[in-house]
Amino acid sequence: METGSAVAVRISKAYRGLSAAERRIADFTVANQDVYAHATAEEIARRTETSAATVIRFARSLGFRGLTDMKVFMLENAAPGGEHAEIELPEEPDSLIRETLEYNRGCVNDLAADIEETQVLAAVDALAGAKTIYILASGTSGGAALCACDAFLKLGLRCVLLTDAIFQVMTLSACDDPEHSVVLGICHSGRSRDVLDAMQVAREKGIRTIGIIGSEDVPLARWLDIPLVLHSRESASFSDTMAARICELYVISFLCAGIARDMGEEAVDGIRREVYGGISKKRVKGHGPDSAS
Repeated sequence: METGSAVAVRISKAYRGLSAAERRIADFTVANQDVYAHATAEEIARRTETSAATVIRFARSLGFRGLTDMKVFMLENAAPGGEHAEIELPEEPDSLIRETLEYNRGCVNDLAADIEETQVLAAVDALAGAKTIYILASGTSGGAALCACDAFLKLGLRCVLLTDAIFQVMTLSACDDPEHSVVLGICHSGRSRDVLDAMQVAREKGIRTIGIIGSEDVPLARWLDIPLVLHSRESASFSDTMAARICELYVISFLCAGIARDMGEEAVDGIRREVYGGISKKRVKGHGPDSAS
């Protein structure tokens, strides 16, 4: 695969960590550098059968602020006369650990670049001001929901974890204080019937809804007051399930950090001493690696 110029070197180094769609853009860029440098995101997306958002994420995956920044770099670093030295894009498998870490790191970098901080702060305010937080999830997002419940309880927030479809609808239907309640739904696909039904009940009941979703263009977004969108990558070579869980946990950590910051260090320390005091009663004292856990 032919490449050239400074941007081609960046592509070569990042290639193994790119999603399938981003690799199509990379291949097009390598073969059509002059065209790429003057094309719009929509034109590149059309020629690579991707989307404008993926074109922008591709530029960010190479370390640029966006597409414009990348095109300026390409024009400033073009070889004289348009000549490009040839360089081979990697074809042999890299270290399994390194390649997986690069992909997951790319997903986290996409999250950092794309998630709207105003939405995160709005979610922090809603959660901190709620008397009761209902946490919903289904499938593998249930693990992230459990982590969220654990983290919120350790901040002194009253949480109810609901992973059963019937109990989700029953509990929300019976909520007697919707004005001071919040529902946090975690559903990467945004298409789980169980979570959709529960969120619809919550909205119709007048409960404020927050959702952690993989894309804004999913059915669940309709029922959310505050969507927290991951903008997840797609890849046939890696487990999107694992990458989704990593990004969900990052968003939960954003929320916890915001709530803890507003509470103040002294208040957080006091609550955690009480919580961990209770937890310590459930742990067997002894020696060995598990004695302190």
